Amino acid sequence: MEDRAGKQSSGTNGTSCTLDWPTPEMLRAARGAKAKALWDMALAFGRWLKRRAAQPVFAASRSPVGHR
Repeated sequence: MEDRAGKQSSGTNGTSCTLDWPTPEMLRAARGAKAKALWDMALAFGRWLKRRAAQPVFAASRSPVGHR
């Protein structure tokens, strides 16, 4: 058993690879991309809300009152 455990860990030297973690530049780029996406969604929602506010709530009916 001890020999088998020794063989399993013999290939590793206890240090982590530099490719395991994102670099600070990658983290900043991801944060910036998320901020831009959020900003774009907020602008799109604002534009949609502005268009909705410009539309009448109750549209006038085309048929005269009393006629169905």
